[in-house]
Amino acid sequence: MLKSLMEKFVKPSVMKNATNPVKLLKVDHEDTDNHMDVTKLKVGFATERALEEHVKNSGAERLRLEFRQSCKLFFGEDGV
Repeated sequence: MLKSLMEKFVKPSVMKNATNPVKLLKVDHEDTDNHMDVTKLKVGFATERALEEHVKNSGAERLRLEFRQSCKLFFGEDGV
């Protein structure tokens, strides 16, 4: 479960070395150099669709980026 969560925001190049539980725990998830760009975060299909619909209806593209930034902060600092 931890690996699945980390794959949502940690760069694939960092995660490829996390081949067992010990190595997974050594991944520095708080190091922002290990984070994906906010536009590439994996927030899920339903969330992507809801964001797209919201942006289409409101015209507020910045809200999508703010949401993704909030997700990144949660994943990287508070969530894991």
